[in-house]
Amino acid sequence: MNIAWSGLADSVYYHYIAKYCLPSWTTLPGDKFIIHDAKDISLTDLNIVAWDKIYNRNNTFTQKCQRTKPLNFWRKMQSQIWALKSLQHYDFVILLDTDVEIIKINIGQLQNIFTETKNQNLIWAIGQSQKNKLDAGHIVVNMKHQRLRSLIFDYEDIWESEKIFQFRRFYDGNAVEYLQEKYPSVKIANTDHGGGLHTYELGTVHYGSKFPKVLRALYKGSGDDMINYIIKEKNKLIEDKVSIEDLEKKRYEAN
Repeated sequence: MNIAWSGLADSVYYHYIAKYCLPSWTTLPGDKFIIHDAKDISLTDLNIVAWDKIYNRNNTFTQKCQRTKPLNFWRKMQSQIWALKSLQHYDFVILLDTDVEIIKINIGQLQNIFTETKNQNLIWAIGQSQKNKLDAGHIVVNMKHQRLRSLIFDYEDIWESEKIFQFRRFYDGNAVEYLQEKYPSVKIANTDHGGGLHTYELGTVHYGSKFPKVLRALYKGSGDDMINYIIKEKNKLIEDKVSIEDLEKKRYEAN
């Protein structure tokens, strides 16, 4: 199976969380691509693609919107559109957030996702937890599906048409959730531990909000002990009503 992994890490995001996660990506099977806007990443097993070379310069969204959050997720969408357009010689492309760390990839589980997606003739598989909530940090796309071109157009058009502002939040996850009505998906099982922290049967962990991101930055080890620590510490911080500002200060002092 010919596969590729793709993610976005601008310089700010790289130093905030991605630098703790991307070294683990070198253990993944297949080719790895990271969209980046600087020269901060030196991992030799990752293919670094310059941001300036991939985004749609003819877009209208950036002319109409100057709000930080929608623009951030527009950039993420653009990196994913690049992957879906440029990596079509692969059988599957996995769109992975760069706040995802690989603990130990479960090759059998990955193969099962590929097989189920193909057998059901679906275009993609998307993270979904035991709480039935979508996690767009893990998206597996069947690059040989007959509706790929249509998906690419519809995904980008959510921003170009400003439909993104009709959603409850301006996140890519809301856009993906909307698209699932037209493009059903296979479930990539994960456990939602609350506070944006997801662990996957696939052998990955997604630090999907500020609390787990900062806790990961503060932790100096790796592996299962790290995950257990972050789950326990996150729950304690939330229970004690510790603010993210206080935790960020602790991170700053530690560095």
